[in-house]
Amino acid sequence: MQLRDAHILLTGASGGIGQVLVERLCAGGARLLLVGRDSLALETLAQRYPEQVSLACADLAQRSGRHLVLDAARRFGGLNCVINAAGINQFSLLEQQDEDAIARLIGVNVTATLQLTHLLLPLLRQQPQALLVNLGSTFGSIGYPGFAAYCASKFALRGFSEALRRELADSHVKVLYIAPRATRTAMNSADVVAMNDALKVGMDDPQAVARQIVRAIVAEREELYLAGRKALRAPQQPAAAHGRPGAAQAVAGDQALRPRRALDRPQSPHLKRRKAMKRLLGLCSVLLALASQPSFALSAAGESSLQQVQTRWAEINYQLPAAQREAAFAKLAAEAERAVAGEPQAAELHIWHGIVLSTWAGAKGGLGALGLVKHAKAELEKAIELDAQALDGSAYTSLASLYYQVPGWPIGFGDEDKAEALFQQALALNPNGIDPNYFHGDFLLRQKRYGEARAALEKALAAPARPGREVADAGRRDEARALLAQVKEKLE
Repeated sequence: MQLRDAHILLTGASGGIGQVLVERLCAGGARLLLVGRDSLALETLAQRYPEQVSLACADLAQRSGRHLVLDAARRFGGLNCVINAAGINQFSLLEQQDEDAIARLIGVNVTATLQLTHLLLPLLRQQPQALLVNLGSTFGSIGYPGFAAYCASKFALRGFSEALRRELADSHVKVLYIAPRATRTAMNSADVVAMNDALKVGMDDPQAVARQIVRAIVAEREELYLAGRKALRAPQQPAAAHGRPGAAQAVAGDQALRPRRALDRPQSPHLKRRKAMKRLLGLCSVLLALASQPSFALSAAGESSLQQVQTRWAEINYQLPAAQREAAFAKLAAEAERAVAGEPQAAELHIWHGIVLSTWAGAKGGLGALGLVKHAKAELEKAIELDAQALDGSAYTSLASLYYQVPGWPIGFGDEDKAEALFQQALALNPNGIDPNYFHGDFLLRQKRYGEARAALEKALAAPARPGREVADAGRRDEARALLAQVKEKLE
């Protein structure tokens, strides 16, 4: 979906992720109807973007609040995207929560979301193209102690998204589910922050999370797990070996084997709470550390470096005379390498270092470029190791391109079967993207699979625009049109 054409209703707009989402969506030219309970925060946003933002201050847990939002959406007009981002959380053992708190959490996170979606679906169906975006959590894929009710609500939201996507499969409404991991917002209590600090578990910056959410919306990506799929697999309790208990058994056994004191005094509520927190820290340590590993949020400096490399690459590749490109790409490769050195865990920077190296090799030509290509391959493989989903799986696309364009053994590492497998992984992550469809189309043309090549190239030409990548998009579309003309000649 093109942001400049988007009329978006955003719930939870006054929250931590919600507010930075507003910034990015407005920067892309979207019009927004902001829904939240914090009227002061909403008014502040409206003052910053008076031409793009309308407001609806409402409590979605109340029927009257939901109908107030429905009326506002009708007045807003042209609603073609709903982002359900409202939610609340509570960190404690389930037995320590009261019934009203549990009911409130489920009411806001699940019931209100379903009921509001039910009210707004007829408006979305009126549009030729529409998106329903449900903002979930990694806690919707794996249960964490201390978050039982919250996990239940996010599991429900994930199931709702899957089921509704199937219900709407024959309509113009697409359902997206996006699951961030731990994010540094006010939604996390002091206890949660203290636990993460104690476990040295990273929390993503809201700006980085919002950036990936917006990319998913533009690409109309059905599912995005910011922690990566592998991180969502619950660790299994180690089996006992040689008569010794597994790790989880050892924790429980430590309590059972500890001798009881002769005089057991009643514990104060404060002491009980400290012991409960300590127990939660132990139970959560493996799970939270696991979920934190695959994703690395770029710093502001890293984001700036990435954008500069992307912009300069497009200028060199599509606007600079061919005779000047080799030297320009050599200089840009040095800049990309410095950016990687500054943030070596950022998959995005490794991807673009690899892209620059590979296009430099193309400009250089001949067998002398093979060393650059091998370096590019190593960078792309490193990016996949760090975060295969970074930049919508761009590492898979770029690596596939190398495998089908580089000569095979004994000269190089080219492998057409490997290229095809990598393209399938790239398209699974970004089925509507311009780059995976363009390069796959080129690969299919070389394979003389002309019908498939035509479909891929037509899909590339229909791909949504990428904000800030206008020069690259225009150049890639010109290349796609040229290839499509060749394909059509073959088919005639």
